[in-house]
Amino acid sequence: MRYFAGNRLAGYHYQGIGDFVLREGRFFEPEPLPINIKRRPIQHCFRNTLRTAMKTGLRYVKGYALLVDGATPTLHAWNASPDGFAIDATWDPTGKIYFGVVFPLSLVRRPKGSLLSVLDDWQREWPILREPFCNSAKAVESAQQESRF
Repeated sequence: MRYFAGNRLAGYHYQGIGDFVLREGRFFEPEPLPINIKRRPIQHCFRNTLRTAMKTGLRYVKGYALLVDGATPTLHAWNASPDGFAIDATWDPTGKIYFGVVFPLSLVRRPKGSLLSVLDDWQREWPILREPFCNSAKAVESAQQESRF
C-alpha cells in the first residue's frame, strides 16, 4: 500500500508517501545546529524533531533528506527555522539536501508509547494520503480522535 506502483488507488488523492511529499513539500537549505539546540540521538529523528519543536517553537518538518555522503533519500524529520532553514538535531554532520512538508504539531503528537507516523500511518490506512493536504490534515485529526476511544 505504501507504494501504489504509479496508480492512484480508489479513495486516495496521492499515489504514496513520495507523491505526497513531492506535491506538498519544498526544499529547506541546511543550517548548522544553533548553540541553544541540543544534539539528540541518531535514529530517533521523529521524536527528536518533536521534542525540539515543543521546546523551541521551531516548526516540525517531515520528508526526505540526503546525508552528506549519501545518494539515497531517507525518510527523515527536522525542524525549520522562522527563515525556512533546516535545523537538524539528529544528523551530525547535517545533511546536504532537505525536502519536506511542514506539519502542525497537532498532527504530529501521539499518545505516549505510540509508534504511529503521520506520513506512514499504515495502521489507519494512510489518512494523510486520502485528500488534498489542507483537507487531509483534518482527516488525520479526526482519525486521531477516533483512535483515542
